[in-house]
Amino acid sequence: MNLFSSAITTSLLLQTVAWPMLVVMGGMALGLVALRDVLSPRIMLLMGALTMSAAMLTAYHLIYGKFTLPPVQALDWVPLLIAGTLPVFAMDDLADFGKGMRFGVQAATVILATILLLQPVLTQLPVVHAALILIASSGLWLAAWTYFDRHAQRNANSGMTLLIVSAGAAIVSVLTGSTLLGQLGGALAAILGAWLLWNWPHPRVLLGHAGTAVVVMSLGSVLLVGRFYSATPLRINALLLVALAANVPVTLILRRYRRNPDGALAVVLTGAATLLPIALAVILTVIFYLPQGDE
Repeated sequence: MNLFSSAITTSLLLQTVAWPMLVVMGGMALGLVALRDVLSPRIMLLMGALTMSAAMLTAYHLIYGKFTLPPVQALDWVPLLIAGTLPVFAMDDLADFGKGMRFGVQAATVILATILLLQPVLTQLPVVHAALILIASSGLWLAAWTYFDRHAQRNANSGMTLLIVSAGAAIVSVLTGSTLLGQLGGALAAILGAWLLWNWPHPRVLLGHAGTAVVVMSLGSVLLVGRFYSATPLRINALLLVALAANVPVTLILRRYRRNPDGALAVVLTGAATLLPIALAVILTVIFYLPQGDE
């Protein structure tokens, strides 16, 4: 038995899975068990979002080792993006921005986040090429956010989809040589897994606008950094994005057969549908994109 390897594995599991899950479980237990009689439903939404953001920032610090201010590299922006997004959309949960204002704030947020994360890349490209990358990246990010934000107000389906895609992004990142990104993706999957345990089989504390913002901001950052700095292949990224749309066919099928699209069955079917493109992404990565060692 290699004690050094065992110690590293234990450390990785603690950083990526154990501590983030403990933060979420502790925060949710405090809200749902200790304070459920004194907190309003809207405050419970905020408590869930705060718990998830605290878990993600804890994981980031354990994995990355520090918070760098001012940011130097792309991943240095992730804690600031989470910390900046949370209070804005917490106000949305409390006061309800309205669809138009919410969309405008989401659009401004993803454009700013994309510029901050990709600034070193964009400045090296011709203006037209940089503009196309900015439009495509922020457009896909915004589309995913608005879709999940709408569904997160009534069911846990989006949490299942985001969990599996986060896990898939983590596996792909590790396979293509970025353990750091893999850990961040794995931590997000662990956080969503802990959240889902409290919302199964019936939702108790949904993601809300703030919780969805924190999760989508974290996952979007991992996917964007993976594509432009860790060279995640374009077709693999495309499969991860396809997996994000797994809710759509499941909802249509359940409505066609007059089943509840917001119930426990929908969560299970959504998970199964999400796994298909994720499994394909992992298989293709193993076959075609594993780093080649020295002969």
